[in-house]
Amino acid sequence: MIEINIVSKFLKIKQPFRLRCIGTSILTAMMVLLLVQTSEAAEKRFVVVVQREKTEKGLIAGKLSVDGKVIGTVYENADKKIPAGIYRGVVRMESKKNFVQGPGGKLGHKGDFLLEVAGVPGRSDILFHAGNKKEHSEGCILCGSSIKDKKGGDWIAPKTLKELRLLFYDGKDNPTGTPDKVITVKVEDR
Repeated sequence: MIEINIVSKFLKIKQPFRLRCIGTSILTAMMVLLLVQTSEAAEKRFVVVVQREKTEKGLIAGKLSVDGKVIGTVYENADKKIPAGIYRGVVRMESKKNFVQGPGGKLGHKGDFLLEVAGVPGRSDILFHAGNKKEHSEGCILCGSSIKDKKGGDWIAPKTLKELRLLFYDGKDNPTGTPDKVITVKVEDR
């Protein structure tokens, strides 16, 4: 007989319980254990919240938070904003504009991080990118002004956008791969 102790967030089991196995049910128990481990590993979530706060001269200002931590101010064009709601987030690696980030926040056509808000009805290419004026957005979420690097002449992402990337990559500026995270973008009106 084999005994397996299981505690699972995925199955909402808060207290350990024993799974007792005799004979052919050992294989069943091992499959249950594998299912629990696989499901919990796939549960990595990355929740981005845009909380709209005030509108002034056609520009909406709000707060951006990730997993409950406020990381900075964001802006939207009041006339072209997306509806408040819950959307799926997608990480892109290319852009026709210099919106994709790489290490050090360097912006370019290619890189390892450009967050897109997917599933907006009748809209596409809704991105989190640099900017702070309503004319910088056709519905995108702006994270502040980019800065030109004096040494190399490269454009560098604003602090809020750099922090968003670092949080996605678990603090690593030079990630070796893209984490398997379920990205949710919530846009909330005040």
